[in-house]
Amino acid sequence: MVTADLFKLTKCSVLKDLGSGHRQVLAEIKIPRADQRPFQDQKFLGILRRQTGLSLQKLLEQGLSSDKLDFSLNPNKIYRIIKDTIISCAKRSIPRGKQKKYKSFWTDELTSLKAKRDRLRRRWRS
Repeated sequence: MVTADLFKLTKCSVLKDLGSGHRQVLAEIKIPRADQRPFQDQKFLGILRRQTGLSLQKLLEQGLSSDKLDFSLNPNKIYRIIKDTIISCAKRSIPRGKQKKYKSFWTDELTSLKAKRDRLRRRWRS
């Protein structure tokens, strides 16, 4: 019923029959106080807040300035320009997270194994 991080904080109980023929489930989630929450990397969160607030605001002001927008265009084109500007500014200013120990899922070994599987499958079908 809930995600793994909330499972320990959840209590479920089945209510008595209320006459509709169905049993109802009451779920209670106890949200901990701020001092009881699990540790979060405050340094990383501070960097994220700082970078998101300052550079995103500057990029948006530059990208959406009145001299770059022509309001005589079709409203759909104006919407597309604004949407694309917001997305590109967000991609440039918001960090993608920690990628220090990133490992790609697909490897050369998997490529060769998939090719072998495909060859065997084609041989079996013919």
